[in-house]
Amino acid sequence: MLRTLRDAGNYVTALSKADQAKAHWQTAAHELMMAAERGGIVMLAEIAMRQALAHGQPERAPAAPEEGGQEIPARPLMTFPLRTP
Repeated sequence: MLRTLRDAGNYVTALSKADQAKAHWQTAAHELMMAAERGGIVMLAEIAMRQALAHGQPERAPAAPEEGGQEIPARPLMTFPLRTP
């Protein structure tokens, strides 16, 4: 389990050179260095690591209601506050 920026950095540096050269790992390494050394945003490093780790894996579909999952109600992608005059 990766708990710190150092853990994540060690994970990336332990990858093979071929894997390190892949774009998703390059992005993760860049964001890790920015967060650790230059006051970058840690959340961006976490997101980049999660995306790199999940790269190539199929997306999980939500469970269908008939399989015991809850139906997810549709909602707009963005909502804006209504202004009243």
